[in-house]
Amino acid sequence: MLNWSNGWRPSLFQGTVIRPVEPRILNLDTPEHFVGRTQADFLELLQDLNRRHLRARRRESELDARIANLRLAARMQTAAREALDIGRETAATHALYELDRPESRKFGTRCLIARRLVERGVRFVQLFTKNQYSDHHGSIRTSLPASCLKVDVPAAALVQADEEANLAKARRHAGHRRRRIIYHNNGDDITGGAIVCSQSARHAGGH
Repeated sequence: MLNWSNGWRPSLFQGTVIRPVEPRILNLDTPEHFVGRTQADFLELLQDLNRRHLRARRRESELDARIANLRLAARMQTAAREALDIGRETAATHALYELDRPESRKFGTRCLIARRLVERGVRFVQLFTKNQYSDHHGSIRTSLPASCLKVDVPAAALVQADEEANLAKARRHAGHRRRRIIYHNNGDDITGGAIVCSQSARHAGGH
């Protein structure tokens, strides 16, 4: 979907889609026969070949993006799984994001993952919900309250966490630049209802 494409910008800014269900990121895990030194040697060779290829084609920004994507993918294999593991959160935090309620569990999960990503240095995060929950042109009395049950409390918990984090950091660092969490209300439960991290930040616990 165009929502997380790089658009007119260089390919480096293509977003990384994080799904609301497992596996959160497709093809993240290394095949068993490729784990360890075999993968490290392969990636080292691949990076060397890519750099040689790039030197002869300096104007092709897509090549820079592909090389950066490979480095990001290698780091994400170790960092992303920890960042996406909401089981590390307390029961009180799960309750704050209403993960215990069927209506809000999916969006609450997205909000909680978004908070964990931002805490680990991701500077640009987009949140999507299913089927434009907040965009109503009819049946307002029934549709809007149902939508509010899905998103209101988790979104408020995320905003509260973001405000508290920014306030605490502002106290330590004058001139702190706010991080960005953008909400969108389009998509489905598997892909469109997702979280997108901008690769321009290069962080998912180190990226």
